[in-house]
Parts: sequence; C-alpha cells; structure tokens
Amino acid sequence: MCGVGSAVHCAYMFRRFSISALWFVSFVCLHEVAWSVAGSPRVLGLVAGGLAAGFCYFDPFHCLAGNSSRQPEVLEERRELARDRARSRTGVV
Repeated sequence: MCGVGSAVHCAYMFRRFSISALWFVSFVCLHEVAWSVAGSPRVLGLVAGGLAAGFCYFDPFHCLAGNSSRQPEVLEERRELARDRARSRTGVV
C-alpha cells in the first residue's frame, strides 16, 4: 500500500484517519444524546459526524496536526538526527 521510503508518511496519514474516525464517532454519539433530549432528526447525527470527520481529516487550516505538508519531513529529520547522535556515541562513522 505504501511505497518504499514513505513509512513516515503512511504513519502520519493513518494518524489523521484515526483522529477523524474518533471525531465521527463522538459527533454521532453526541447527536444521539441530542436526539433523545430534543427530538432532532436522527440522520442529522450522521451528517454532522461526517462533516466533523472530513474537517479533521483534511484539516484545511492546519491547526489540528500542524502543517500537514511538512510533518513527514520533520519526522524524518528528527530520525536522522537521532541516528547521528547514536553513531557519535558508539564511535561508528
């Protein structure tokens, strides 16, 4: 599914998908409470949950997970720094 060298990107996209799924479930559950108290239409919960999940997945303002286009590169840079530190400690060049 993921190409070679894109494991960081796949992990990041899985994280975004997981967050959006949790928001969908939370909005649907919240609407079930609103349905039982106020009698709102049940379909409205699925629509609100879908909108919340879509907003969290696409993150148009980059406020939920930082800059989504830069995130995989930042993680890769941190891994490279950690590798360099480990090599310097062991003396392997």
